[in-house]
Amino acid sequence: MHIKLSSLAVASAATLVLAGCGGGDGGGESSGNLAGEGSGDSCVIEDPVPVSAALSLTGAAASYGESQQKGLELAKEELDQKEGVTYDLTVEDDQTDPRQGITLFEQFAGDGASIIIGPTLSNTAFQAQPIAQEEGVPVRVVALEDLERELGTTGGHIHHGEMALDQLYAMRPIPSCAQYRTPIEGLYLCGAGTHPGGGITGHSGVNAARTFLRDRRRSTG
Repeated sequence: MHIKLSSLAVASAATLVLAGCGGGDGGGESSGNLAGEGSGDSCVIEDPVPVSAALSLTGAAASYGESQQKGLELAKEELDQKEGVTYDLTVEDDQTDPRQGITLFEQFAGDGASIIIGPTLSNTAFQAQPIAQEEGVPVRVVALEDLERELGTTGGHIHHGEMALDQLYAMRPIPSCAQYRTPIEGLYLCGAGTHPGGGITGHSGVNAARTFLRDRRRSTG
């Protein structure tokens, strides 16, 4: 899930950069004053395209930011394998703090980033984006609407439900579907909506598999 989402973010960055490559006349300057030729998939840029990301790697939103970082890195690796354009990805921690987000946006704009991805949370984005706009640097933010549209997660909630006291342990996601079993025989849940949640990668699936195997042994005697 996170890989698909973050690939979308980097692909969007690449689209914005490549859109300025050659301007349709087969040559010229790309975004960020990078020399390039061609356009679209045939674009060639000699130097790596600087892409900067301000993500919440610590603080309250760290689980979101860490997943975004991993996805961005995987997406960069995939895109770099294509001929013509490579990317210089810089990821910095905004500490889930709007003030640090503003500092990073100023830093990225001063360093000549072709595009800025992030921040992770919208409240930081609202305060930091005007800096990028003033400097003429495009920004790509993955909003909740993007998550819902691209991944089908209701309300864009990557954990499929709040990590709150009334939705943890035997209450996750709801009592009738707790412990990975559902009212439908043979149907088990193993996603982020089950215990212990999406922030602990793979544990929901492991627990669901153990529950399934336990039930199967009981049914076969």
